[in-house]
Amino acid sequence: GIERDRPVPHVREALEITRRLLDGETVDFDGETIRLRNARLAGPRPSVEVWFAGRSPMVLGAAGASADGVLLEFLHKPSLGMYVDHVEAGARRAGRPRPRLVYSTILLENRSRLDEIRPQMTFRLVDSPDAVKERLGITPAHVREIREAMRGGLAAAAPLIPDEWIEPFILLGSRESIAEEIGDLFRAKRLETFPLAACIKTEFKTIYAPEHIESLRTFTSVLTLTFRVVA
Repeated sequence: GIERDRPVPHVREALEITRRLLDGETVDFDGETIRLRNARLAGPRPSVEVWFAGRSPMVLGAAGASADGVLLEFLHKPSLGMYVDHVEAGARRAGRPRPRLVYSTILLENRSRLDEIRPQMTFRLVDSPDAVKERLGITPAHVREIREAMRGGLAAAAPLIPDEWIEPFILLGSRESIAEEIGDLFRAKRLETFPLAACIKTEFKTIYAPEHIESLRTFTSVLTLTFRVVA
């Protein structure tokens, strides 16, 4: 596996250095995990935003304190609120607004396709926070077994991952049920700009490309959420 030496100070230092380099500074830096001398970018880009993706509570807190945005990618859905809380707590400690958040995951309509993502769940599960592993019933013995199997590659460890450990990380079902579940995520978390707004309607519309009309092959889908703003 990949060694993680002092991940929290490393993330904090990497975010600071990245921002300074993008701003056009010449950086001398003596940190806990990163050391630089006379470092600079040939083409600085002050307008580039710094985004971060992670799962560890302390690392997410560091991202909340420094990043412009945080990607909540392929995480345990019932714990999304916990992940957001860590980001917000880091921002409060730094005395700054919370970074923007983007949530992404995998959408599956066909349960038979779970095998396609099973290998990718191996390292995600063993690296999940202890609170998530406890909710899923993943014991230290499970973690050791999966890590040992991963020495032979992710595919070798994939058979150790049951469906019930995968499903809480993805959106699985019909297009309509997936659209409703996405709507539920918005209902559970208030809008930043209008904190008193309430989601009152979810509309799901399938769009077909002209050449796909006869076969009804989906081109894309649009999910529209309607909010009512209370003054």
